[in-house]
Amino acid sequence: GETDEDWKETMRFVESLPLTYLHVFGYSDRPGTVASALLPKVAPEKIAERGRELRALGLKKKAGFRETLEGAMLSGLVLQQMTGDGRLVALTGNYQEVAVAEADEDWVNRFVPLRLMSVRDDGVWEGEPA
Repeated sequence: GETDEDWKETMRFVESLPLTYLHVFGYSDRPGTVASALLPKVAPEKIAERGRELRALGLKKKAGFRETLEGAMLSGLVLQQMTGDGRLVALTGNYQEVAVAEADEDWVNRFVPLRLMSVRDDGVWEGEPA
């Protein structure tokens, strides 16, 4: 039964929060539940549209967060995972994937200080050991 005004308030609220990732899914009616008996219902098309809007806002907030990280020094756990060009991947404490330039295989399963240089199109950071 979320009204258009309720939806606008939700969007304003999410916009105001320092969120960096949104996991968005639409309401799915389950017969026999308390929520299923509530009226009025929101049309499935409107649920899908609102989901798209919220996901777009999430991408905008994620991009804004990433902009604040360029040039930052972070500690990253070096994984056994490798990029397509053979570089090791590290994962920072704030869940940023980093393709590490000139990584040493001995670093696997260890934390290494990294400088985040730039974000690639696939969302992985180009990084170098500090």
